[in-house]
Amino acid sequence: MLVVSNASPLIFLSKIKRLDLLKLLYGEIHIPRAAFKEIVAKKADFPEEVTDFLKRGFIKTEEVHIHNKNLSDLNIHKGEEHALLLAISQTDVWESCNLQGFNMEKKADLIILDDKRARIAAEFLGLTFTGTLGVLLEALKKGIVDLSEFKVLLKKLIDSGFRIDITVYGRVLEEAEQMSRDR
Repeated sequence: MLVVSNASPLIFLSKIKRLDLLKLLYGEIHIPRAAFKEIVAKKADFPEEVTDFLKRGFIKTEEVHIHNKNLSDLNIHKGEEHALLLAISQTDVWESCNLQGFNMEKKADLIILDDKRARIAAEFLGLTFTGTLGVLLEALKKGIVDLSEFKVLLKKLIDSGFRIDITVYGRVLEEAEQMSRDR
């Protein structure tokens, strides 16, 4: 399974000391060099866990040598733009910037993004995506964490600066409780 991530899921999972969930769920994570630079810039905000995972080869960095004006126009960060570009095959369709009739083949099986605009772009590009909350829910679904730990992790996530709409918070808790009942 090829999984691409932007910086924020790595940063926040590291802040709550559960970056290992990505390895347990997906094995290996690919990030664009721009996301790596964002992680390095915020190094003081989180443990050395991310750099340890990079050194051990669980997180792979890749250079993105292509630019897409249409993604840039969405006002998303460079790291998110590059993660999206990394998640799709590098075809000449990007150079034409023709929004109609995109003929893209997916490169990644999953992209992990938290930014709303980046997720809209991922949907437009036909990519399967999730976010940090989705990673926690998947860990609950697979039995890696139980409902009690899920709630603690969710609180830690919010306490560490993760922004979440109250409606989304309610839906995530409801989904987690339903998953727990169904197991």
